[in-house]
Order: sequence, then C-alpha cells, then structure tokens
Amino acid sequence: MKTNSATRRDLALGIIVVLLLLSVTAAFPQFARPGNLAEILDDSAILILLALGQILVILNCSAPATVDPR
Repeated sequence: MKTNSATRRDLALGIIVVLLLLSVTAAFPQFARPGNLAEILDDSAILILLALGQILVILNCSAPATVDPR
C-alpha cells in the first residue's frame, strides 16, 4: 500500500506531465495530433521495451546490477 506522501508525489508528477503536454501543444498545435503521437510511440517502442526488461531484471534480482572490476 502506498503512503500518503507517495500518492501526493505521483499526483504531482501526473499534473506536471499534463501541464507539459498542454504547454507543448499550445506552442506547437500539430504535436498532439493522433498521427504524430503514434509516430512518437513507434519511434520510442524499442527504448520502452528495453526499459521494461531492465525493470524486470532489477525486480527479480536474476542478474547482478554491478560490474566486476577485473
């Protein structure tokens, strides 16, 4: 269960993301078009999959997170 401060932090981060999206859309109206958002997600799909893989490794502790200095 999340603590109250963690919930507030998550809410604050969500609000910041929405405000950032709105400000970029106000400056560049073509940014929020569905085709452009689909292209952004398509371009970043590989990085998203790599990040999810790293999260799974860290959470499962199946590989050491350090490098041997030898």
